[in-house]
Amino acid sequence: MFPSRPDPHPLDYDWRFSYDTSVQLVNLCGPQTVLCLGTPSIASLLARNFRPYLLIDRHPIQEVNKHLTIDINVEPPFIGTTFQNVVMDPPWYLDVYYRWLSWVAFSCHKKSKILLSIWPDDTRPNAVEEKKALFKWINSWGEIKIINNYLCYETPIFEKHAYMLSHDIGIRKGDLVIITLESKPSLQELILTDEKWCRYILDNYQLAIRLDGNSRRSNKTHIGKIEQASGWIWPSVSKRAIGREYIELWSSENEVASIDNPLQLVSSIDEMITTGKIKPVINNFPELSAWDIPHPPFSRTHKWIQTC
Repeated sequence: MFPSRPDPHPLDYDWRFSYDTSVQLVNLCGPQTVLCLGTPSIASLLARNFRPYLLIDRHPIQEVNKHLTIDINVEPPFIGTTFQNVVMDPPWYLDVYYRWLSWVAFSCHKKSKILLSIWPDDTRPNAVEEKKALFKWINSWGEIKIINNYLCYETPIFEKHAYMLSHDIGIRKGDLVIITLESKPSLQELILTDEKWCRYILDNYQLAIRLDGNSRRSNKTHIGKIEQASGWIWPSVSKRAIGREYIELWSSENEVASIDNPLQLVSSIDEMITTGKIKPVINNFPELSAWDIPHPPFSRTHKWIQTC
């Protein structure tokens, strides 16, 4: 029995396919083993139907056992086997697409089929131009077919909270690109980041504490609101949002803050988990009483360090 996945966190760009979309994508795959890149929903459905698969996803908690915790942005592409079918859902940023597609090509045969999600034309001002550049590059090593508005996503809690005060976000959709591999492109450059986060899962709630980059480090245990936020809620889901660099505490409900002493908060949360009492957190950081952090006892906890 494998654990259920926790609530999606913005740092993971975790939008999950709807069940109907997952079924449609699985039906497009052949009977051979399917390589699932950042598509745990597909891996879970394949596993439930006793279909062969391998999931690659950097998040450590998944519902399947055939899972490699690999960060495609920085790790080498050699995983020891090749695949005829790939389903991949990268974060919707152009540099990530170049990296992920060139990475997965090393694990494909000639004529392998890659099912790729991609952003719609109205996602951002330069969305169309970015897609044209990407498709031109793909056409140099593969054949492509595009199906508009084929993909539907579940709306994560963090996105609901981001836009609850501004507008009805509706159902997020994506286009499907079907690529037939003809040759292997050159591996594109690493995507490096200096953001180091301490990650927690408390029941289904996720909390991330940034451990670097703050010039105000002190012995004070102060948590502050961010100017661009709406109270404690971050009103965006974009990596390019103004003020995002000031976020140093971030939850799966899109609660955000700056923090003067992140290591003290890490220590307080560790103590809460060990003692089964929330008092160490609230006493040191009373502002967090306004957040939706669950109280112990917890049905599960998990802690890891990640660059995001």
